[in-house]
Amino acid sequence: MISGVRELPFGNPTEFNAYNPLPEGFRAEDGFLFHGTSEDCATSIVGQGFAPTGELRSSSFTRQAGLALGYACNKRKSGFRGAILVISFPRIDVRGVRNEGDVVYLDDHAIQPKVVAICLVPDSYLHI
Repeated sequence: MISGVRELPFGNPTEFNAYNPLPEGFRAEDGFLFHGTSEDCATSIVGQGFAPTGELRSSSFTRQAGLALGYACNKRKSGFRGAILVISFPRIDVRGVRNEGDVVYLDDHAIQPKVVAICLVPDSYLHI
């Protein structure tokens, strides 16, 4: 559990719901974007905000929770627990935020979205 962030239950992602593990009310149509990462990185993001490391210059978010699930599961292959962050921007039509269809990029990290919730990917979930 990450302090100050609502933890969502992991649902039943299938091909019939676009592999979305999140409960109703946490969809792109509800104004949310999603970021798949490791639980360790999620903890850092909640505490310090989004700040890319290494050669990365931007942070990315998707309108599809199923895509974020894929990224979270890829982190598990590296020995970390996967996590999906549910985030909200006040506005995405501002300088420093690139809106490219299903993906939104944060280029100016002085702008920080709000982390609304987290969904941890159980070790038992097999993402193919």
